Amino acid sequence: MTEALTAQVRHADTPQTQTPLAGGASSTASPLVRVVESPMVALALRLSPGMDVKEELERLVKQRGIKAASVLTCVGSLRDAVVRFANKPNGTTLKGPLEIVSLTGTLGEDGLHLHIAVSDRDGVTTGGHVMPGCRVFTTAEIVLGILTEAVFTREIDSASGFKELVITPRSEKK
Repeated sequence: MTEALTAQVRHADTPQTQTPLAGGASSTASPLVRVVESPMVALALRLSPGMDVKEELERLVKQRGIKAASVLTCVGSLRDAVVRFANKPNGTTLKGPLEIVSLTGTLGEDGLHLHIAVSDRDGVTTGGHVMPGCRVFTTAEIVLGILTEAVFTREIDSASGFKELVITPRSEKK
């Protein structure tokens, strides 16, 4: 099995900040981003009519002991969708049938973070955070990429106040 590569890199898109030093001097620094490189195994699945997308993905992660994965692609349709819009506390129900235009996110035993975009019969597209209640209408064909040498956990981030993704090489978790 290949060892995961870990690096601390400066985030190129983040403006540099001045950090005060002793004696009134300052240094220019940008936030560090942890990067973990891992081989990936693909897992293809199909959800049947009536299945809840989030519940089934949570069940799959738990049953297979998946430590880190990403949604590579998804097509299908939903009877209805429940999504939470940006900075809103609760989900909103969208009446279907709806086409799944996109499903993306990260999955691990510590939680899933999924976003979905769906379009209605007029092609109006709406997206947001996946909540329980996204029930399959005809099919949901999903391909996951399982990162075999990484572990995704979620910890409270002091900057955001939310549980955010922490990426660790599997070798550090043994």
